[in-house]
Amino acid sequence: MHYLLHWYAVYLSEGLDDLSSEIRDSVKTYRRGTDSDKTFIEEALIRTEDGNDRVASSELFVHHNSWTKQRLTKQAFSKRMKSNEIEIKAMRIEGVQAMGICGHRWNLELKIEIQRDSNEFVIYD
Repeated sequence: MHYLLHWYAVYLSEGLDDLSSEIRDSVKTYRRGTDSDKTFIEEALIRTEDGNDRVASSELFVHHNSWTKQRLTKQAFSKRMKSNEIEIKAMRIEGVQAMGICGHRWNLELKIEIQRDSNEFVIYD
């Protein structure tokens, strides 16, 4: 038992820095496959880095919960976005003060697919 505690302390202080790139890639692939929130972000949002491109977080939240089986509360959704390096902050979106994500725009094909599948299909001019 003493031996295990010793190496556990070493693990806590040093971590596993000596992982091969193959193992790191496998872990990343596994996490991507099991993290539905990250998958949603990668498929739903297109990063543009343009400050004029904005997505309302309330709209993103509704579509996320339509897209996945794992329903989140607004607070849990905000935490998941933050853990995936997506910052939600107050801003003006189409002239209205709202919480949103700056520097991203919708993947319109996915947005239309989600709306069609949830019977909320809206035709945009």
